[in-house]
Amino acid sequence: PEGEDLRIIKAATICTQYKIANCVLLGKTRVIQKLAKDHNIEMCKKIKIVDPDKVREKYVEPMVELRRSRHLSKEMAMEKLKDNIYLGTMMLHLGDVDGLVAGVQHTTANTVRPAFQLIKTAQSANFISSVFLMCFPEQVLVFSDCAVYPKPNVDELAEIAIHSADTARFFGIEPKVAMISYSTGESGQGS
Repeated sequence: PEGEDLRIIKAATICTQYKIANCVLLGKTRVIQKLAKDHNIEMCKKIKIVDPDKVREKYVEPMVELRRSRHLSKEMAMEKLKDNIYLGTMMLHLGDVDGLVAGVQHTTANTVRPAFQLIKTAQSANFISSVFLMCFPEQVLVFSDCAVYPKPNVDELAEIAIHSADTARFFGIEPKVAMISYSTGESGQGS
């Protein structure tokens, strides 16, 4: 959904070159291509660029249906879908993409909110949290971010740990769970 961001363009190029993923960038083709050209990035033709203005309408009715209990009108859905995070989340929900990478230009809350509203949590989950994978030459580490719950209680921490282990297993990683502080010294604002 943040396809017009230089970092996303670079990441999509790397992911495509290494055959990690078939990337879809949401954004204006001319903007993305100009950014790539201005920064000497040779974009692979396999990277698909989707203009949000050309596909948004397709997702209005499905979004209205998903949010019927919240009385979402077509006009309200169209307005929400102007936010590429909501649009990308609908693409994910309908299977038009297999995953969504965001958070470069958006806060955790703005990235997670559409997923929470449109996709919902698994039945086994009581709440949501985010997760990211760090890929090193010899290992892959899974980190769960408690940013959604700045002060998680014991039960929430336990559930985050369990779902982190499940995520690791999903990617073929034998989990070893460690709890660490989100901040050291004065780097964080919370307690």
